[in-house]
Amino acid sequence: MKTKIVVLGDNELGFTIPQDLLESGRFLPGDSISYRVKTHGCEIINLSCPVLPVARFRRNLNGILRNMNNPRHPLRRVFVARKKNSYWVVPHEISLQPDFLKQADIISDQNNNDRNNSE
Repeated sequence: MKTKIVVLGDNELGFTIPQDLLESGRFLPGDSISYRVKTHGCEIINLSCPVLPVARFRRNLNGILRNMNNPRHPLRRVFVARKKNSYWVVPHEISLQPDFLKQADIISDQNNNDRNNSE
């Protein structure tokens, strides 16, 4: 996947994010992003949504939950990657949850209601 660096103003850079990454929820408008220049290119790190393996997530759970509920910290959600059934960790407070997950919950609730009504 390719992204472009865009100069927004004095000492400000922006990145264009491919549409499939936006749809996955791992990059959303307004996320805090960091980057590292490497010999083969540029590595983009999303500070608002890290992708963590299960063992690292479990080890850092207390700090992750504390940072997610802190409005001054950039962490907003975590994607826990597993071989099967990966999952999202988001704040319990609805106002801090990203919009794309709220829409997914509505769709999931509608599907569950449709299944229950058909039985």
